[in-house]
Amino acid sequence: MECDVAVLGGGPAGYTAAIRAAQLGGKVVAKHPNAPFISELDGYTINSIPSTETGNSRAYESPGGQLWCVVPDGLREFRDGNWVLHPVPEIAAQFQAPSRPSISLWPIRQGLVLVLLPDRLMEFTSEATTPPRLETLRSAVQSGLERFSGMEPAADGGACVGGREDAGF
Repeated sequence: MECDVAVLGGGPAGYTAAIRAAQLGGKVVAKHPNAPFISELDGYTINSIPSTETGNSRAYESPGGQLWCVVPDGLREFRDGNWVLHPVPEIAAQFQAPSRPSISLWPIRQGLVLVLLPDRLMEFTSEATTPPRLETLRSAVQSGLERFSGMEPAADGGACVGGREDAGF
């Protein structure tokens, strides 16, 4: 979830900081340690968004405000006040690996998300007119890299994907 200020906890200091940042025009989200929701403040109202069942997943927001997160079974999309699970076996396999998975999401627009796994770049589509679809766009091997390590938006609107080459060791 994109924001200007993230507040962890809802005590007096966090509450005061969140209100002041929102009054100054910042987009503020607050995660309450023992509550099953995230609060979004815009300076006038507070919206409560339920947390995912896993509780510690990062939320990613599309330019249109749609929320997504990675969970051990795949992807969750926040739709109509609830988190909807989209099972993705490729993501589930990453959570079965002995090391912590490195998975990046980039919501492009409503219903379209790029998913970067260590071995492939995929496109997930959940638009209302079609059943959800997952397509591999490129593998790390096809790109000349051993593994992908991260993805960020580029200045030109494209994606900048990082990785590492096989050093031959």
